[in-house]
Amino acid sequence: MKTKLILSGLAAMAFAASAHADSIINVTGATAFRKAAVDTIIASYGAGLTGVAQTGTAGSLSALQGATSSIFKGTFPGVSGVTIIRCTFTGSVEGIRDLAVPQNQVFLPVTALVAGGTAYTGPNGSAARYGVPAASESAPAKFAFSDVYATTSPYNVSGLTDTTLGVIVFVPVANKGVSANLTNLTTQAFKALAGSGFQKLSLLTGVAADATNVYLTGRNDLSGTRSTYLAESGYGVSIPVQQWKPTVASGACSTLQLWPVADGSNASSVWNGDIAGNGGNSSGGTIATNLGGTTASVQLKNAAGVNIGAATAVNYLSIIGFSDSNTAVNTNLAKALSWNGVGVTPASALSVGDTSKITNGAYTMWGYEHLLYSGDLSATADQAFFDQITGNIGANIGSAGLDIAVMNVSRSDDGGLVGP
Repeated sequence: MKTKLILSGLAAMAFAASAHADSIINVTGATAFRKAAVDTIIASYGAGLTGVAQTGTAGSLSALQGATSSIFKGTFPGVSGVTIIRCTFTGSVEGIRDLAVPQNQVFLPVTALVAGGTAYTGPNGSAARYGVPAASESAPAKFAFSDVYATTSPYNVSGLTDTTLGVIVFVPVANKGVSANLTNLTTQAFKALAGSGFQKLSLLTGVAADATNVYLTGRNDLSGTRSTYLAESGYGVSIPVQQWKPTVASGACSTLQLWPVADGSNASSVWNGDIAGNGGNSSGGTIATNLGGTTASVQLKNAAGVNIGAATAVNYLSIIGFSDSNTAVNTNLAKALSWNGVGVTPASALSVGDTSKITNGAYTMWGYEHLLYSGDLSATADQAFFDQITGNIGANIGSAGLDIAVMNVSRSDDGGLVGP
């Protein structure tokens, strides 16, 4: 018995030692930027990265890049000992709130990195990949990525430092199988959609015979993507919207429901609260999947779930980040639209031609990506994280957008005029 107790004690000590970290950095914020954030963190660790884990599906770099929560372990440049970085991507406005209020966010526990698993191979070589963790813990965040300026939120952000990292690009996308006549979305049409929730297709195409309705789906108001498209269109970030929630299975949309209240993480809680139609998806990835639904026979429902008429042919659209638009269009066969007559083509990276449209001001559905932090950077690990992210982001921004250094135009606020 004594031998068993000693062995048990030694195992516990080994467990505690492996779970130990000299520094822990908690990061939250923008979902549309998480791939770029994860790639930059991996690049910053370099050969010092020794372990990773994430929620969702284990075993691939793409799963790590798209996970809601992830955790990294290793030797970080400029920091002695073991550094653990924990990320939970929920939305830009939610990230601003978490720092400004302040409010704890849910992160993976350090013990997620001691539970076995399979080999991980990433840009820097191999590191240990651990099993998908089930547990989580509440903790404050030091940093947040945001698709919008901190001042776009309703919170007191006087205690936050806002650094602009790059440009993040968004794309209007309509559902799979939409009319060939629909190729463009204007500010006028989008404002009409946001205000009423739907419009005749003919308003968007100019073709009188296009008599079906088009419905708007999108993000909740904790999302920077939503703040961006409401600001860029001139609709107004703080004005409630009328968005619809699609149910998609096997490549077909069966229902569209005016966004219900009390819809968990999809509810809106910042501007005008949880009212019918004002909710939206908590993830751009979910929208990218839902846009892959055909709409030959869709049952409309009100916010209470009561049927509106009989099933009918409809269309729906949204505005999502460039990386999500690549998934929506090239994997789920949705259709990218131009914005006010100028379009970009979803792909793994922006083409030279599309880059020129953005950097020279022709395409304006974009915003700046920001790195925010609260207080100061007196802790060595915090300063090292800031230095590495700001120094490495340009080379790792990937499909999220563009390095700010290549821009020939600028704007002073979200949705502001673009000029030299």
